Amino acid sequence: MRRVLLLLGLAAATIAHAADTAGAPRLAVDIGVVPRVGVLYAGALDPGMAGLGLAAGAGAAFGLFVVDAGVEASSAPLGWQVLFPVRAGVRLSRGTVEVDVLGEGAPGVALTRPVLFAAALGAVVRVAWNVAPGFALTASVGARYTVVPGYAAFAAADASTLDIPLSLGVRLRPRSIGP
Repeated sequence: MRRVLLLLGLAAATIAHAADTAGAPRLAVDIGVVPRVGVLYAGALDPGMAGLGLAAGAGAAFGLFVVDAGVEASSAPLGWQVLFPVRAGVRLSRGTVEVDVLGEGAPGVALTRPVLFAAALGAVVRVAWNVAPGFALTASVGARYTVVPGYAAFAAADASTLDIPLSLGVRLRPRSIGP
């Protein structure tokens, strides 16, 4: 886990350096709380609260194109899971508001016994309101399909979920990176 976080940090610093030298916006770090509303569980309708998590990520915009990567730890119908979402999409800006429309893929693990591979695919619309230099409030809504392929070998249930992740958080933009 430490190695993955170290690699994510290194990737974020590399993206930030490339963005600074290309004249593109600098690195942005997002931190937020992610409640998830359930739609389907194991192929059956299952409305209600599907989980709650914490998420952190880093990324950059290159013109209209946006990329980011991060980590999300959350409760899920099977227990706890840790996912590493990688997102790409477009950013629309007007005044102090930025709207990102992103597709995401998220490999990770379900913290069951034994620990199992988990993966998610989804789409997110994220809005950021820049309230001060280097600081924004963020909110997002999306749809995410998550599956734990190895779970069926240990239980009589399918381990797939379709949920609606909602997020409230903050975005920080460092003024400079380096000496």
